[in-house]
Amino acid sequence: MSGVLGIAFVIVGFAAMFLMFHLWGYPFDKVTKQSAAPKLWMFVHRLLGYVFVALYVVMMWKMVPRLWEYQVEFPARTAIHIVVGFTVGFLLLVKIAIMRFFRHFEEWMPVLGTSIMLGTVILAGLSLPFVFP
Repeated sequence: MSGVLGIAFVIVGFAAMFLMFHLWGYPFDKVTKQSAAPKLWMFVHRLLGYVFVALYVVMMWKMVPRLWEYQVEFPARTAIHIVVGFTVGFLLLVKIAIMRFFRHFEEWMPVLGTSIMLGTVILAGLSLPFVFP
């Protein structure tokens, strides 16, 4: 189950990131704070973002309790997976905070989105080869 969620996480993340790259190419009116991007694709990007966050929450819900099953120190791969996983969560919180409350930092969205996707790819690279032998 975790493997399927991980693959879905990567696919949804890539779709959202590449759609973000496309949508940021449209002109943006700073006075009205409106993009000339098609509304449908803006909605699709937002929907992909919600699905991405939902997948992250479901995976954390499943994985965090497993941390207490370890009786000894974490292996290196597991430790890196934990750190990158929490980093992706932190970046998601920052991105959501900017979109909801701190719109004056909006120009950071492509950097945050790309950083979140980098973390997602690292997470998948650390785990998926061992899920599907």
